[in-house]
Amino acid sequence: MAATEEVLLPNLKELHWDVGFEEDDTFPFIRLFLGPHIKRLHLSLSGDLIVRLSFLHSLPLRYPSLTHIHLVDESDQMDADRIAILNAVSRVVCGSSQLRHLSVRNLSPVALRHLSVLPTLEQLTLTDVIRDTPWPRSHTVPFFPSLRELQLTCDEMSFSIGLVEAMSSSPLTSITIHTYNDIAPSECQDLFDALQGHCCHSSLTSIIMDFSDIAGHEDEPDIIPFYLKPLFVFSNLTNVTLDLPYGAPFDLDDATMKDLALAWPRIRSLILKGVYWDDGMDNYPCVTILGLVPLAQHCPELRTLTIRFDACSLPHLVTDSPTVTSEALMELNVLTSPIVEPEGVAAFLFDIFPRADVKYDTDGLSEALIERWQQVGDLMHACFRSAPEG
Repeated sequence: MAATEEVLLPNLKELHWDVGFEEDDTFPFIRLFLGPHIKRLHLSLSGDLIVRLSFLHSLPLRYPSLTHIHLVDESDQMDADRIAILNAVSRVVCGSSQLRHLSVRNLSPVALRHLSVLPTLEQLTLTDVIRDTPWPRSHTVPFFPSLRELQLTCDEMSFSIGLVEAMSSSPLTSITIHTYNDIAPSECQDLFDALQGHCCHSSLTSIIMDFSDIAGHEDEPDIIPFYLKPLFVFSNLTNVTLDLPYGAPFDLDDATMKDLALAWPRIRSLILKGVYWDDGMDNYPCVTILGLVPLAQHCPELRTLTIRFDACSLPHLVTDSPTVTSEALMELNVLTSPIVEPEGVAAFLFDIFPRADVKYDTDGLSEALIERWQQVGDLMHACFRSAPEG
């Protein structure tokens, strides 16, 4: 049945078709719902491979109006089916000239090059870029001229860095990168430097980097810290999530926290997960509880904060100094922050973040520390309930 022939819903513009192995007989009926006005297609490729490859082969020719394509591929790693699907999906992409949003598992180098010069592409999601996927390079062609959102999952950092370096002409607003294979700490830093050097400083509002699946190197004598300062050039960030390999800390202290707060005044969600191998009481972060004050002072929209800090040494505040309070913060996750005096910590945190709900990482804390942070949360709730309204 061609797109111009009779269909059940000729004016349908969006279709989600998730038919698996148990309902394979119904897959051919998908054409009854694809008319000349279809623009958005969400399709699962699980099931009879021959039927789905045949359908993909005809997709660009029969439905040239498609602008949003989301293809879910759950085939096994590097088996023959996955390679066949990769080739078929790449042909679909190469035959499409109006794509605005694309979400697929991986693409061939030819398809990647075709995508990179499309003037319409605004959102790209690659869910599993395999090792040795080359990135086409050019010193004359501007890549991704309209791309605003990038979501990338890959097994090596070099592809991510190459892709970011190709986006000097992109009005990128959001970037999400997840790497699940072993990487060197220097590669993470190279990625931060690539973001600073090649992404538009004024347009980027969201950075999510997830390297938490990487175990890190416990036997390394020197742990290389991650420097956040290359990211301080993005002054309009509202969402920053950095989940580093276990065993890798951030290069943060109270002075850097002030620089961060001044650099990101519009931040709403700040999640910094970077820890050492030993998160016991003998391993104190360089950021102290006093380093949270600039966030309350300079980030009025901050609602979610996750960070490990030293809550053991409470500052002696001058009684006549102006009170810095932010009622916007709703959640404070202290991870495995060391703490000694829960009463003093609760009083200090309530002064700056009176509405915050305190959370912590139960997997990385001793029973004593869990009890202390639980007490902090209880005390803050009690203070908030007893505080006069207005």
